[in-house]
Amino acid sequence: MPSIKFSHNYAKLDGQKSARLLDIVILDAKAVQANIRLVEYDTKYIPANLANSCACELHTDYEGDIEHCHYHLPKSGELIQLVFIGDTGIPFCTIRSRKGRYGDKYDYYKPLIGGWFDVVVKEA
Repeated sequence: MPSIKFSHNYAKLDGQKSARLLDIVILDAKAVQANIRLVEYDTKYIPANLANSCACELHTDYEGDIEHCHYHLPKSGELIQLVFIGDTGIPFCTIRSRKGRYGDKYDYYKPLIGGWFDVVVKEA
């Protein structure tokens, strides 16, 4: 089974260990940056400890009890949004750069729609 890797424990993952890819969408980075709610949803993570916070400024939720950080998305160019449904039935998406060191991610993920992925969180 292929894997989808995350550098942090993102709130949106809700502890799910596998997920089925439902769709892939091409997005403009500037349009994404203008959508504050989407950026908040997609980039919020809770570091395992301060050493794993990537030197970000920790924030507190409106409840006042959860410190979290935000991953910085690219500000220009094309992005892709991968839409998944997790093994517990909770949907989530992830936004990534379209182009990577191994080529076009859209072309890579498009034929994998409908398939299952292991959800791997690198941060320990």
